[in-house]
Amino acid sequence: MSSVPVSKHIRWDVGQVTRAQREAVRGQRGVALWLTGLSGSGKSTLARAVESALCARGIAPYVLDGDNLRHGLCSDLGFSPEARRENVRRVGEVAKLFVDAGVLVLCAFVSPYRADRDRLRTTMAPGDFVEVFVKASLGGKPILSMPACPPASPREASFSAAALRFRQTRGSRNQREPR
Repeated sequence: MSSVPVSKHIRWDVGQVTRAQREAVRGQRGVALWLTGLSGSGKSTLARAVESALCARGIAPYVLDGDNLRHGLCSDLGFSPEARRENVRRVGEVAKLFVDAGVLVLCAFVSPYRADRDRLRTTMAPGDFVEVFVKASLGGKPILSMPACPPASPREASFSAAALRFRQTRGSRNQREPR
């Protein structure tokens, strides 16, 4: 994460098609639904379920998943506080592009730091960023009468609630700062 100086010769290129026009063509409003919570809390599972439900209703969403983006755009980042901030910043920039394109983008990220989420929120127009804290049960014990989320992958199935308490690589020991 080197600090690259911004060239004074770079400017934003404004297109001929507006966001309102793209939203009219799609018949939907662009918005970033930011699903945050600890590792294993059900963010990706919920995002995929919402994606399917919206598609069935004729709405074109897209899921930006934390693990998936770490295979490409954020593959150079670790899990230190600084790397997590940069991860949220990068994903936020991508989410803003989706919103501008008139797409409902479901963002599933641990994003433990309130300041990072607040910074992202301020870069978008009011109503374009909706934060949802996800806290599904771990180990099959329901939370608030909500059934446990089924494991989304063999990796998730291998996690136990006890292992999650000691695992820092994906953020389960890092507490999420509330809004």
